[in-house]
Amino acid sequence: MLRRITEDRDVDAVLVHKIGRLARNIEDHVAIRAVLRRCGVTLVSVSEKLEETAAGRLVEGIHALIAEFYSANLAAEVRKARGRRPRWVASRTMRRWATSTCAKPSLDSRSRTSFPIPSERR
Repeated sequence: MLRRITEDRDVDAVLVHKIGRLARNIEDHVAIRAVLRRCGVTLVSVSEKLEETAAGRLVEGIHALIAEFYSANLAAEVRKARGRRPRWVASRTMRRWATSTCAKPSLDSRSRTSFPIPSERR
């Protein structure tokens, strides 16, 4: 995208859903934004209002920082979750589900038979 903007100069605006979707860290956001300004390309966000004022640039920077925080926090949560061992694997879950109280149709399909949960499973 940046190569096309700098070499072809045929782009007037870049449309993003949110500022956080442009870049996931502040360094990349600042670099991309600098290229866009230098080439006279307008950044348009569908979700957030962008202004070319001091206050508008401040708000844009805050949105970019929040996106960086979100990305770093999500990565930390994923790393933390990978270290945990699941409590139930699929076979144990299915075994527990199969031994729990469930209704099973009988031959006449009007009466049902229940199977009690064994005491060691409770």
